[in-house]
Amino acid sequence: MPTQEQINAANLELQIASDNYNRAQARIDQYNKLFNMYMNMSDEQKRNPKLASAMKNAIDDYNATKASLSANADRMNTAQASINEYNAQAAVQQASNR
Repeated sequence: MPTQEQINAANLELQIASDNYNRAQARIDQYNKLFNMYMNMSDEQKRNPKLASAMKNAIDDYNATKASLSANADRMNTAQASINEYNAQAAVQQASNR
């Protein structure tokens, strides 16, 4: 039977991973808007060296943010699996106490 401390830790991990995931998703949404704006620029505007540098940095950060999104999804799945296991163990324990 899991301890209350284990259950609390799993719930906290799920909340932290979920918050991080939501922040990363919001950044991805912002980058998608930026990339769409870039695609609508003229070829002359796209040749601006400062813009090219800024877009390269944005793409690098976008890729890192996507990796963070994936890592936090994995953390959420792991935490939720632990919570589900703890709940199942608690249900079995309660049933055996009857």
